[in-house]
Amino acid sequence: MFVSVVLGLVDLKSGILFFLNAEHPRTVLYRNGVASFIEDKLELRKIGITGLESKMKIKTFFLEKGDSIFVGSDGRDDLLLGVDPKGIPVINEDELQFLKRVEESKGDLDLLVKGIQNYGELTDDLSIVKLSYIKDPVRLKSVSDNNLSFKFPDETYFKNLRPENAEDAIHHLENLTSRVPDETIPPVFKKELANVYYKIGKYEEALSLFEKLISEFPEDVEMMFSTSLIYKRFERFHQAIELGERVLLREPEFLDNIVNLAESYVLFRKNEAALKLLERIDRLDPNNSHAKEIRTQLNSSIPDR
Repeated sequence: MFVSVVLGLVDLKSGILFFLNAEHPRTVLYRNGVASFIEDKLELRKIGITGLESKMKIKTFFLEKGDSIFVGSDGRDDLLLGVDPKGIPVINEDELQFLKRVEESKGDLDLLVKGIQNYGELTDDLSIVKLSYIKDPVRLKSVSDNNLSFKFPDETYFKNLRPENAEDAIHHLENLTSRVPDETIPPVFKKELANVYYKIGKYEEALSLFEKLISEFPEDVEMMFSTSLIYKRFERFHQAIELGERVLLREPEFLDNIVNLAESYVLFRKNEAALKLLERIDRLDPNNSHAKEIRTQLNSSIPDR
């Protein structure tokens, strides 16, 4: 049995949509009167198909206030338009017609269904799910939105962005944060401070912020990867693995993460999991020097827990 499906999860606070599409009709965004697809290409085959290489990949999409998402079954496209001179049924093959129906209905679900039925006769079951986001996502709030007594990023900060001036950038950011209560500082500001801490090797300070910010920026794969590296450095292997696996679902070919995850598994004495990741590294980069080092660690490590 083969099944096509769209699975999704919305972070209501940040407005991030996490989703995967296993050979289902493409997901549609309706924003400011315009309908468009949020997927460029097919990533996954139908559930149940074997023998084809298909890596699970979780995609993300940033929702804004007033956005609507539409997910529909094949019935939205497989419409009977008429019969040709030879008596052969003419079936719609233009998936863009669904976008036109969404725009004509102005995102109203009842009008959308009527528009589809007016355009052609249904030949398959029709099911459509509409999801609307009706608030301002927290992640888009800037420093100026919080009525703070300073502007950011400011000229002083831009001057200190070069690596050799990182300490000055830290001093400037810390000075700004000391002037206002912590709860009024927007997440984007804290994220910038955490990234600079990380770049200059202040890992404890960076981790303290990263741990809070991951929930504010759940789409930020680089932040999760950096946090996983810090966890491994501090021998908090379980947490390093948890974040590494989350990154793997989002970016299955992110080589540095796979290497970090494999090493974390070795250090956590989960050798079988590490071996599977090493096989993936070999496919992506057969001469990877880090993989050779991890194999050396494996040969001298204690067996799995």
